[in-house]
Amino acid sequence: MIKRITTAVIGIVYLIIAVHYGGWFFNLSVMAAALLALYEFYNAFQSKGVNVIKIGYLFALFIFSITIYNLTHLAIICIVLFLIVYYMIFTFSKNHDIIDIFVSFTGIFYPVLPFITLIKLRCSPESESIVYMWLIFILTWSTDTFAFFSGKALGKRKLCPDISPNKTVEGSIGGIIGAVVMGILTGIITNNLFDYNIVWYNYLIIGFLCGIFGQTGDLIASKIKRYCGIKDYGTIFPGHGGILDRFDSIIVSSTLVYFYLVVFVF
Repeated sequence: MIKRITTAVIGIVYLIIAVHYGGWFFNLSVMAAALLALYEFYNAFQSKGVNVIKIGYLFALFIFSITIYNLTHLAIICIVLFLIVYYMIFTFSKNHDIIDIFVSFTGIFYPVLPFITLIKLRCSPESESIVYMWLIFILTWSTDTFAFFSGKALGKRKLCPDISPNKTVEGSIGGIIGAVVMGILTGIITNNLFDYNIVWYNYLIIGFLCGIFGQTGDLIASKIKRYCGIKDYGTIFPGHGGILDRFDSIIVSSTLVYFYLVVFVF
């Protein structure tokens, strides 16, 4: 327990510094987390006998580079070239089959691309973007907390017993409600203390999105772990597991929240 608490405190302090400072420090931190997450993802499937194609790391670096420098057209070209190279490898290689190709390519879309939304949001010129950034972390982690205690107190019906035996329908609903309530409370405090004029229903909607898709992200990661026969993705966080164990919910929540903000708010 002491190890878990110590790791959590250090991680939270680092996160506060990275988000507050922004710039190259935040971008480099997110890129490192994404590459480590990709390593954990590949490593999980390798334990299942999949022969992943390591060129995925190089492509991940390309994606982050063109994102940081806002090179949208280059991004499209790189994706097309990446697809061509991958399927050329599949066509001519005797060491890789179609499963190797799909797993290697999937690693770019999950978990790498969702991390990009964190950089896009932090680099947004909108003054409220840092508030939305913190909302993603606060409300997604609040979902986990409320879901845990709701499940302990009220849980009877299993949510996805084949994926995560301890999760219940009641706990899931409690997590969503908790995230929405926390979103509204955070909005009241933020708007009053820091003089932001963010419309109240944005806090509610973001809480709802984090409540649903944070749990979805956790279930996705759990299903992969069950398929690959592993308990944790890694050991980088003592007592907590790997990058994907800690950010599985965050990266899915951030993706949905980012698209909501781009379409309806910014």
